[in-house]
Amino acid sequence: MRSAGILRHGLLLGLIGIAWLAVGCSEDGMLGPAVPTTDVPDASNASVNGALALAAETGSALTPGLMLGPIDKLTVGWYSMANGTTLLIPLGAGVQLKALADPGAVVRWIGAQAVERDGDFSRAQFTASAAGMHDVRVAIEHDGALETYVCHLKAVKVDLAEIRVTAAAVVEQTARLAGGDTAGGSVQRLRSNYYRVPAGQAVELRASAEPVSMTGLIEWRIDGVARFLGGVSLVTLDGVGTYGVSVGPPDRAAQLTVDTYSIAAAEQPPAPRPQPHELPAN
Repeated sequence: MRSAGILRHGLLLGLIGIAWLAVGCSEDGMLGPAVPTTDVPDASNASVNGALALAAETGSALTPGLMLGPIDKLTVGWYSMANGTTLLIPLGAGVQLKALADPGAVVRWIGAQAVERDGDFSRAQFTASAAGMHDVRVAIEHDGALETYVCHLKAVKVDLAEIRVTAAAVVEQTARLAGGDTAGGSVQRLRSNYYRVPAGQAVELRASAEPVSMTGLIEWRIDGVARFLGGVSLVTLDGVGTYGVSVGPPDRAAQLTVDTYSIAAAEQPPAPRPQPHELPAN
């Protein structure tokens, strides 16, 4: 399936991206309260860029921990976060959170407003009323065991209407083989915001935003489905076809179109031309 390769590399980059996105960690275990352009963004802002893997919500992929949900006018997906993650968020923006909790568990949110129990999850809402750091915690007690998670949300004064993507691009991610050789096809830019890339090969999605402090909350959506957060994401599009990539706040997102092709088919030698008095080969 097309989404399998997307998630495979997204989860890997998510582990790296959390380190990029986080600007501080707690030592305890608590959980508390576009305009498309043609320029390739600079990756020099790695300290504020990052990627979080989209959290699966069903089946065996369910994992304990805190999930970051939709943020007013910025994002629509749900994302896994490492315990103790610190995030920059716009002052006054509503942030949805949830944590995996057995239906029989006792759940207590501190610093965020509990909203509802939804199957295997407890949901909460947080809105910063003042700039600065806010701790949101959740304590989950079940069968005598207590689990706690924490997220540090640093609210900054940012006008939600002014958050925008200033550049977005698909960038080559060349695979290195033993001996220093390279493998795989290349990223081709056919025209503004239109790319052709090899199917099944990792490529880099890169974006920059204004203000730069909000780059970590830039959301990537592929064929309408939220996949990653952050300025840099590694992705593999397995199937041959056309993908619509949207990045940034949904109402003013930058749009990219990505066509994928088979490397094997591209490298297939052309059929020999028939000689005079010869029938073409079947």
